[in-house]
Amino acid sequence: MPKYVLQHWHFYQPRRNDKWAKKINEECYSPNSNNGILDHVSFNVGPTLIEWFLKNDKETLERMIKADKGQALAQPYNHRIMPLIRHDEDLKTQIIWGKKHFKTFFGRDPEGMWLPETATSKRVCKELARQGIKYTIGSPWQKKGREDTSKPYKVNLGGGLEIIYFFYNHFSGKIAFNNQTDSGVRLLDNVDVALDQLVSFAKNGETLLLAYDGETFGHHHKLADRWAEYFPKGVKKRKDIKMISISDYLKNFEVNNLADILDNSSWSCLCGGLERWTKGCGCAGGYKKYQEPMLKALEKIEDEIHDIFVNESSPYFKDVWDARNDYIDLKLGNIKEEQFFKEHLKEATSKENEFLLKKILEAEYHVQLSFTSCGWFPSRLGAQAEQNMIDAYSSAKLVEEVVNKNLVSKLISDLDLVEDWIEERGRKKHITGKELLLKHIT
Repeated sequence: MPKYVLQHWHFYQPRRNDKWAKKINEECYSPNSNNGILDHVSFNVGPTLIEWFLKNDKETLERMIKADKGQALAQPYNHRIMPLIRHDEDLKTQIIWGKKHFKTFFGRDPEGMWLPETATSKRVCKELARQGIKYTIGSPWQKKGREDTSKPYKVNLGGGLEIIYFFYNHFSGKIAFNNQTDSGVRLLDNVDVALDQLVSFAKNGETLLLAYDGETFGHHHKLADRWAEYFPKGVKKRKDIKMISISDYLKNFEVNNLADILDNSSWSCLCGGLERWTKGCGCAGGYKKYQEPMLKALEKIEDEIHDIFVNESSPYFKDVWDARNDYIDLKLGNIKEEQFFKEHLKEATSKENEFLLKKILEAEYHVQLSFTSCGWFPSRLGAQAEQNMIDAYSSAKLVEEVVNKNLVSKLISDLDLVEDWIEERGRKKHITGKELLLKHIT
């Protein structure tokens, strides 16, 4: 009986330097969108990366969209670590915004959703299921009882809710890091050798899901886009394996096996939790002085923004959270401003009030962006953390323009507790979040 090989490519870049994104595009996104591989693999493209394509390379984006025959997955909107979201409405918004963004470009509702860093919990999965998401992907160590991840599983979530989990195979890491085979050949140097190893590694498994950053092929490893292009051709020559996408697998096979997931786990924090994005952990180099104070500072601003949003907009909106969930349609150009307010206002109001309501919705938008996971990922306080703090500042500033409340000063004071040491001209220099933010606003 042949084994089924599935691949998932996770394409994502945070908002970052255009020169760096251009380099990755030339090495990875553009060639892989052009070599036919996306016809054979499941993939997701993060909203921030799509926004970069719209400004810099629409042709590559168009090829990615054209490749989708049902195998593309959505992603929560701005790469928040989903189990760390404290408010249920924020969890819901991240999923709804991700779905709406996906539909805007791919022209259909997504069946699957890639969770940032595959970070998961039962609570997160329940909301995915409520929002119509049928399946997601996790690492083998996120399955309770790590035995046998060679098939997809249903996870019962209670209340009649369930989600299908595909746990990728450990062999994914060997390809992503270009390990050597027993014969000393690197896996990304020879597809046929890799396939022999893959089949041997699979033993009697039904399926092998390989999941990795899409940037593996051409950016992390030079010329690996050629390897990726040849991969489906190499599979086609064999009789012991077949290649299939996740969406096609679900069309052809029932998923009846049951499993459970480990709450608050991810693919890139091997210590068994989510501390990589809160205060640091062993697999990320240990405790990071900047992370926890920054998280606390942004959570305080988030709570303030939410309170003001509810208090100020409740007299006008039928449901404040429904209005926020649909605000992304306004930003994406899917709906006109007049129609948006007509659908969400209890009754007509002045243009001045509409202007203020839009400002406070924009504040809600920026406070979501301020929790993008990349701000906590690096070992040092850097550009991505800086971007998160700028978004928090933008949110606070917008609210100040609506109500007479000084949130900016509070934020700046809290960010003074965000400390680190950075390299500058060969020397260690003490830096705070306050200093980094003030560089941008003064």
